[in-house]
Amino acid sequence: MKTIKAIVVDDSAVVRKHLTDLLVGGGIDVIASASDPLFAWNKMQAQWPDVVVLDVEMPRMDGITFLKRIMSERPTPVVMCSTLTEKGCETTMQALAAGAVSFITKPKLGLKAFLEDDSNGIVAAVRAASRANLGAMLRAQPAAGARPGSAGVGTSGTGISAARPLPMATSGVSTALSSNDRPGHHPGSVDRRRAVDRGIADPAATHSPRHRGGATHAAQLHGRFCRQAEQVVCTRRGRGTKR
Repeated sequence: MKTIKAIVVDDSAVVRKHLTDLLVGGGIDVIASASDPLFAWNKMQAQWPDVVVLDVEMPRMDGITFLKRIMSERPTPVVMCSTLTEKGCETTMQALAAGAVSFITKPKLGLKAFLEDDSNGIVAAVRAASRANLGAMLRAQPAAGARPGSAGVGTSGTGISAARPLPMATSGVSTALSSNDRPGHHPGSVDRRRAVDRGIADPAATHSPRHRGGATHAAQLHGRFCRQAEQVVCTRRGRGTKR
């Protein structure tokens, strides 16, 4: 069985020591440890590890940036181990999107006891990471990043891709229905009926060649009716004056 080679990158000397002891006790060869990513990178050039155990907050370069560099230069399984990598938090999602295989949440209290506990899951996480098919994961990430609302990263290590908003089916349309927009009701029909009742030609109809003649004829009939009505009124008034 092949021995798994790992490197521990953490700015705390206490954490590096306890993690190294824990991994070595679990049958994992810790080939190096480093206090920040720049030191770690130099050591990795001399002997490349199978798995990187990586903290997030470190001097000179943070863990997420270093993770992206690893994925762009030489993709390698990375297990994030930090107090910031809690389930569902933004830092964890950034790390997973950038290519991390898994994450371990270090407790803010009782850290020493946690690192000395063989059942904390760190050894199992490193073993599982060494078996990860990282090439298949990286090839699948661009397709996942193409879906709206998902985050994906290619081997360029550019980080989280921005989610594109879904285009609206219509623009400038209110979702509320006015009284004239209800099903079975033609918009503007009330105003048109009122216009006809007042003897005014339908403005919409007059723009249509099909109805222009009919609307004009109706207006002429209305005018003739009004003139006849005025003559009748004048005649009646004249008769009353003669009497």
